[in-house]
Amino acid sequence: MSTPPPPETASVLASLLASPSPRALIRAEVNLERFPFFSPADTPKDSRLVYTVTREQMFNGVKMEMEWKVLAHPHYGFPSRFDRDVYRALQQILWEDGIPEDGVILLPSFARLLRIMMIDPAQYTTRCSGWYYERIVESFKRMKTTVVESRNALYLKGRRQWVTDTFSLIDRYVQKGDVMEDQTIALEHRIYLSSWYLENIRARYIKPLDVGYYFLLRRSVSRALYAYLDLCFYRISEGEIFEIEYERLCEQLMLVPQKKRSLMLASLGPAHEELLGSGYLSMAECVPLAMGNGHKLRYAPGPRFWQARAAASPGFLLDEVEPEPNQMGLAPSEETVRQQAARLVIEFHTVVRKVSGYRPNSRELNYATELVQQHGQDAWVIVRHAIEHAQRTRFALGSFVGIRRYVPEAIHALSRERAL
Repeated sequence: MSTPPPPETASVLASLLASPSPRALIRAEVNLERFPFFSPADTPKDSRLVYTVTREQMFNGVKMEMEWKVLAHPHYGFPSRFDRDVYRALQQILWEDGIPEDGVILLPSFARLLRIMMIDPAQYTTRCSGWYYERIVESFKRMKTTVVESRNALYLKGRRQWVTDTFSLIDRYVQKGDVMEDQTIALEHRIYLSSWYLENIRARYIKPLDVGYYFLLRRSVSRALYAYLDLCFYRISEGEIFEIEYERLCEQLMLVPQKKRSLMLASLGPAHEELLGSGYLSMAECVPLAMGNGHKLRYAPGPRFWQARAAASPGFLLDEVEPEPNQMGLAPSEETVRQQAARLVIEFHTVVRKVSGYRPNSRELNYATELVQQHGQDAWVIVRHAIEHAQRTRFALGSFVGIRRYVPEAIHALSRERAL
């Protein structure tokens, strides 16, 4: 007979598996969910002071180069796991109290922050409480001094444009007891949120996030992975699977990518187990890429995700919240991809060689599969452009693989068409 868990463990398990209440679903600003800002490390100290993410995506039919560069302060370092938890607690306060007109959050003490973070100050000695006090003060200073340089990466919903700018999350932090400009003493901690952040919150460039569930997760990587997958699952339907390349996921979570599959599972496996055990995921697996030497992660949401979606009001689910682009997203089944690839090869031979009933060989199927996986519905348009380029050079296309040399130019032609 199995031994029942201790009462406190049973309480945590019950909370993990319980349906979220609408009040638990806070508003999370989307830019800071899409791009990395907080490290999962327990300590802010890091040999790096710059963390850069570059991506491409299509916006209104135009391919756009995006760069998100996080610049850490030499003294304070990157925002760490604890800083991310403080940020989540601030989001909860914004959700409960509303957005202040002047953008200043007033905290008479840090007790409320600690309770949201599921840290009860009453359980600790004065010395330990002082340690938490100092860590929270450093968190605000770290978020204030960490700078992000955006090149077409920051999206301002009210203006409906991608912005090139340099900014921080917090413009200013005034500690309780400090002397302010009017020579009065600050009676509370004052956190001045940045104007871009307030602008997006007021324009409702937000997504729901179950902050109660977030703080019940015990592992730092679990919390980071949950928040990111919750954004990527935005447009998913029941029965669909979300895929992401392993290195891209590491980039997003600020994890060091591993070369061996066993080491990949060692770093992500415990987080997968926690999210699976709590019902947020119904599937999490690491599989080799169909093309190339890398790996990808395949995720399917579980009952807790669907309960949270049902609890969210329709106003929370906004069209502007897009899942991550470029080799990430909802994954058609392998059978569907192979069927699309086979049709692509057959249509090629029908159009170019006037051959009906052609049976694709494995080499053609493999290359067609690669095109479909990378370009989806655009694959045939790219093939059509490649055929046109080959015909202009009078190159005889006897095999589907023969278009390979013309595909880069075909992709460029498609981008030009959409830019018009």
